[in-house]
Amino acid sequence: TASPAWHATRAGDDPTASYLYGSTLASIGRFEAALPHLQKAVTLEPRYGIGWLSLGWTLHSLLREEAARFAMHRAKALEGQPGPTFVAGVGGYLAECLRSLGELDLARTEAVQGLASIERSDHSYRDTIRAFCLGALGRVALAQGEMESARAAFAQAVAQMRKRTLTLAGGHVFVQAMAGLARATGDRTILGEAMTVFRTREGYSFNAFFGCADDTTAFELALTAQALGAYDDAERFLAQARAAGSRRPFAPVAGV
Repeated sequence: TASPAWHATRAGDDPTASYLYGSTLASIGRFEAALPHLQKAVTLEPRYGIGWLSLGWTLHSLLREEAARFAMHRAKALEGQPGPTFVAGVGGYLAECLRSLGELDLARTEAVQGLASIERSDHSYRDTIRAFCLGALGRVALAQGEMESARAAFAQAVAQMRKRTLTLAGGHVFVQAMAGLARATGDRTILGEAMTVFRTREGYSFNAFFGCADDTTAFELALTAQALGAYDDAERFLAQARAAGSRRPFAPVAGV
């Protein structure tokens, strides 16, 4: 029997099939190829909350931030609605988009709202999204130069993931939070643990999820390695991020 993803390429009239196929392409860094399938999914079903989130993150990954903001706002408006397209915690993803646009105060507000949204939900991927929202909050605080707030957010995410090692994509959110914590503290020991976990893939799930894949995780490691003066590691992780599809501009982190 052919898979739903295969049917999406043949018929193009099933929003779930189009979403699944597009999200699968995005999860392996093929963002341009994913885009038309995700656009088709939300065109066929405008109430497809998770489809709007997937589309928004894909546009963000392509550096199309204004379009990403629009899609994520559509996803956020659909939060809490029951059914297979249920979404929560969208604010954490919107915060990453706004951070890229330099709208840091608004990004912080969205990250806090996303965290509150996912904490009061019973979403299947609650732990993954909660840790991602904490990471987004920490990265905004870093960008604002508020190191104490950044350390607190990243430390919460790290503590959560140490207790919930079976979380979907938990390895990605754990490593991203560890990278952020190392950047906020200047502690190379924390960076070393993050690099080891990412290299060995032991003890955590490294399945892909929105914002939790090699393109994003390797990029966060590259930023931290550069900030802490580990330039060879930074170059290696940046190459890994680029190979996984990352297009994010690479620049030193101010204030570290």
